[in-house]
Amino acid sequence: MASKYIERKRILVKMENIERYPLSIVHAPMGYGKTVAVREYLKTTEADWVWVSLAGSEGEADYLWARLCDALNGVNEELAARFSAIGFPYDCFKTDALLDVLMDYDYKNHLILVFDDFHTIEENNVFELMKAIVRERLTGLHIVLITRELAKLDAADLYQKQLCFTITEKSLKFNREEVFRYLDFMECGMSEEERERVFQITDGWESMLYITAKGIKQGLPVGKSATADDIIEQNFYHGLSQAEKEVLWRLSVLSSFTKRMAAAVLDDSELYDAFETLISRSVFFVFHESGHTYRLRNILKDYIYERALIDRVDFTEVYRKSGRWLLADGQYSKAFECLYRAGELEEILSILNKDTQNDKGIWGSGNIRQVFEKAGKDLCYRYPFAYLKYLLACAMDGERNYIPRVKLCLDRLEEYCRGSEYEGEMRELILGEISMVRSRISFNDIAVMAEYAGKSAEFFGGGCSCIVTRETEFTYGLPCMLMGFVKEPGSMAEVRDAFAAEGMSFAEATDGCGIGCDSLAASEAALETGAWEQAELHAYKAYFKAKAAEQLSIMISSKLVLDRLNLIQGSSRDRILSNSTLKDEVIAANNPVLNTTFDLCGAYLNGCLGRLDSIPEWIRKGEIGKGKFFFRGPVFSMWFMENASC
Repeated sequence: MASKYIERKRILVKMENIERYPLSIVHAPMGYGKTVAVREYLKTTEADWVWVSLAGSEGEADYLWARLCDALNGVNEELAARFSAIGFPYDCFKTDALLDVLMDYDYKNHLILVFDDFHTIEENNVFELMKAIVRERLTGLHIVLITRELAKLDAADLYQKQLCFTITEKSLKFNREEVFRYLDFMECGMSEEERERVFQITDGWESMLYITAKGIKQGLPVGKSATADDIIEQNFYHGLSQAEKEVLWRLSVLSSFTKRMAAAVLDDSELYDAFETLISRSVFFVFHESGHTYRLRNILKDYIYERALIDRVDFTEVYRKSGRWLLADGQYSKAFECLYRAGELEEILSILNKDTQNDKGIWGSGNIRQVFEKAGKDLCYRYPFAYLKYLLACAMDGERNYIPRVKLCLDRLEEYCRGSEYEGEMRELILGEISMVRSRISFNDIAVMAEYAGKSAEFFGGGCSCIVTRETEFTYGLPCMLMGFVKEPGSMAEVRDAFAAEGMSFAEATDGCGIGCDSLAASEAALETGAWEQAELHAYKAYFKAKAAEQLSIMISSKLVLDRLNLIQGSSRDRILSNSTLKDEVIAANNPVLNTTFDLCGAYLNGCLGRLDSIPEWIRKGEIGKGKFFFRGPVFSMWFMENASC
């Protein structure tokens, strides 16, 4: 681009503000040299910096986080490892953990985190995370967001507190003197009048200046009313071979791609040779070193896509081949998106049906709902395990009451299963999973849950569910499990005894989900009735049973029993583990539901101790939407929030 070849001191001076503010936003439409301007500044600074390119992110926060961790490895491997262990902070619990890491970091040099193409990120909580970091005013840490859009970046409070600096299109535009210098550098051999005409036509837009100068070098005139499309047509597109046009058409729907992916999508030696030729010209594609990926230049992409539509190009095969390549590369979310666009619903269901335990990061997404809703009943029944996993995800959804609909779907699937061609072991497995889903959605009716769990165990014949596993949150994220099941006055002992009698029925068919629930119920009941010694004894039992079986939800609740005992008895001794040790295990689990549970437990204890500043802000303000709850939060969790300041 033009700004690579001429020095623009005024831009470098503005960019010096990057190290004066916690947050800098570089905002302009495509083609104004945002990326080049920041890169040129970084060449002059003594600060450490990492560059995170978000082209090809498909709007995913996890992509941003993976790229950030990779980039940080080049600056500080320990910091990168701690970021990676936390994972993207989807909730307040993990945000606090990240802030602790950033506060502890020794900023020997200033550290600049640059996020290019930030407008591609669609998840609002990413910018909320950036704001949370900026508000800490960490000396030595600076964040730079390069974006085409400002609408989604609500930084008004940051501007008021002088925590944010912005550089815009107005500053980035080439002025008259810079346009003339660039034309001289390109040896365009133009008169003063012709150079003025170029300045008026391009209006300081760097991409337009770049392609205009390229055309002039080829001897093409610049008309007074030339548009960007006119210039692209005259200077680039018109002289391409049919194979080169075909390459550009096919790749125009991909946000980014490697050479290997391009080879798979083009699937033709002549087209791949044309692709290599286009790369060598350094005009059509931008190369990102961090991921070794290419993408079409922004100013060309829309034009080429429009030409592809005019020429009636069918993108179905492009999406299909892209999806299959991404699958082989382990990029499941992107792969399913491509396969969905290609209409390959059955292929998606087949993949999900084979591995229901690996959620691949897509079960909670809108895309997966579209797949099942579009697939229809017959196709869903052909892949029953994927369908049942989807139904369970819908039932547990916090935003909508799907349970009546899910129960109806389960009834219909069971009826179909009993009267269909499913035979022998397959029929037993499907019926077992149906019963397991019924058990899971029968929350707070321990008798019904146990009955369905027992049926599942019979159907499995010694096997285990592939849908409800030991990773499933047995407590449904409740800080106090027992209270979620006590529905009538005076029934606590009955519920406690039910857990004691039926606890193993859950574990038997799920490879250990729920181990320790009997002791947990006993400890919580003892605590509520003042039997302190019994409460402590059973809490210890629950904790160590759960730890051996990797039942983190039960570990959290049993730790809460012991912490509440400390409060009641006025003791400060640590009965099991430090809170930080358990917190590390919760962070490692990367489970938003358990993060919320841990936050609620901490908030309750801090509220009782009067340490209101230590209560997470979202709980203090009652912002339930920032927590992750099943069924939009059972009532007892809401009671916990309301009584956090008792």
